Amino acid sequence: MGATFRVTLCAMRRTLRLATLAILVCGCSHGPMVHAKNVPDSIPSGWTEGKSADGSVRIGIPGGWRFGVDRMDSSPLGMANDAMSSQQDQSMQGSELGEQVQQMANGIKQQADEQEQKQLADLAAKGIVVNVISVGTRPIPGEARTRYYVKKSPQGHAVQLVDAAEKERGQFEHKPLLHNITLPIGPALKLSEKRTLTDGGEFYQISYLVVDGEDIYSIRFITEESPATIDAVADQVMQTFRVMPSKA
Repeated sequence: MGATFRVTLCAMRRTLRLATLAILVCGCSHGPMVHAKNVPDSIPSGWTEGKSADGSVRIGIPGGWRFGVDRMDSSPLGMANDAMSSQQDQSMQGSELGEQVQQMANGIKQQADEQEQKQLADLAAKGIVVNVISVGTRPIPGEARTRYYVKKSPQGHAVQLVDAAEKERGQFEHKPLLHNITLPIGPALKLSEKRTLTDGGEFYQISYLVVDGEDIYSIRFITEESPATIDAVADQVMQTFRVMPSKA
């Protein structure tokens, strides 16, 4: 009988180890599958809408912000050419010099368009499906660009908001402030942190987390300007966030 008990105990231990290993490999917490609500888009008047390449992710863009990345024709050289072009008088517009200036401006714009699309494709390959930048100030070398973006992270298994929060903490230096919120598409989490950098500058980040099936959506607002720069728009922008819900 003792031998039978030992065999049964060993079998139970093996079963427990396998169950524990399965949980560790899966990495998912208990709970029902979470899906985003399918609700109509709602963009405030005067705003535009940023979309992922496949249109499954949409988010509002307020005035003073734009979809995309920094462009070559937003550089001092590009702006100088724009200024030259706009200041031409009627006689110069028809001249050979005027045509050369216009051709130069068109060439710069075309290169900027191509470079921007390449950078957006590179971001999409990293999961950043929408990128929005502030146009109120110029980027400063060495400083984080004031922007917000949507990162889609497929997990390969069902996830909960608690899983998303655990993964997002890696984006913060310290334990962030965390709040449960409700968006039109369903429950979400809001995390924020302000910290002082080694150069004395201030870095401020707000992350919003949304879960849909096996996907985590991280919407991150970052700035090294005044926190008010993103505080003024973040909550309202998130009211416009939409995703095409995954199949149940």
